[in-house]
Amino acid sequence: MSNIAHGNPQKRPGYAIDIEASCRKRGKSAPAEDCLNEAKTPLDEIESRVVALQRQIANLNSGTLLQSIKEATARLATSWALVTKHQRYVDGYQELALPDAPTYHVQALKTAQSDLEKASQDAQAADGVLASAQKEQRDFKRVEENLVMLGAERATLDQSVRDLTLDKERCDVYLGMVEYGPDGLATLLEKDVGAWKGMLDLV
Repeated sequence: MSNIAHGNPQKRPGYAIDIEASCRKRGKSAPAEDCLNEAKTPLDEIESRVVALQRQIANLNSGTLLQSIKEATARLATSWALVTKHQRYVDGYQELALPDAPTYHVQALKTAQSDLEKASQDAQAADGVLASAQKEQRDFKRVEENLVMLGAERATLDQSVRDLTLDKERCDVYLGMVEYGPDGLATLLEKDVGAWKGMLDLV
């Protein structure tokens, strides 16, 4: 590629302009590397967050959550039906209560009150299970949404890193070409100059 001659070779036309371009490129090399390193940091952070979210999703089975919500809803409906039923019994026995009420009547009232308390507790427990399952479902959807957003952000940053890497490589290649031989760009054939300048988008 070189037409280096003994002594001082003849500098080709356009050499001075190319030297100016090489100086500008040399000045961009270090900043390009800094930008590249800065872009890699948030990309690495996003990669870690994506992995964490993927693990979280793996631990949250959407089908299982839906089944839990369905079962808890049915349990809650049954529990409240029993609460209503036993409440009617308690109210009825209390309305019929007399000072000389027979023993079986008093015992029936106590049983109805006990059943009512148990049904109420079960209804509260079912309500808690339902609320917990619904919260897990919301968390699951939120994780999925975050994963989608992070995926888009990661793609953008990844493209930025690729662009910056290419820019840095172009800087390095240009600097390498400038250092080619004792006189650098001055000793390259014109056809070679056009080829590598076009490759580096420097024309």
